[in-house]
Amino acid sequence: MARRKPGNAQGRLMPEQWCYGGVDFDTGEFFLTLVPDRSVATLLPVIQANVVPGTQVWSDEWAAYRNLNLNGYVHETVNHTQQFVNPATGVHKNNI
Repeated sequence: MARRKPGNAQGRLMPEQWCYGGVDFDTGEFFLTLVPDRSVATLLPVIQANVVPGTQVWSDEWAAYRNLNLNGYVHETVNHTQQFVNPATGVHKNNI
């Protein structure tokens, strides 16, 4: 979240910091939180604290999201190695 581009000598170097967030397409409400890493042990509790079970969750295919269906969410994905919007389902992460 806070790093300078390679070759850019301007600004001070900051330690890298991961953040995680979500947005409700209907209301525009969102959450954003700093996290120490992107593991399932870190992200699942954040999701459970901010997203009601039964909610449709759109994500990429990051390994930490693999069991969202088993935790009460309707999980749909987009494969970013192929496209930014899933052509079959319309799933994307463009809002966040």
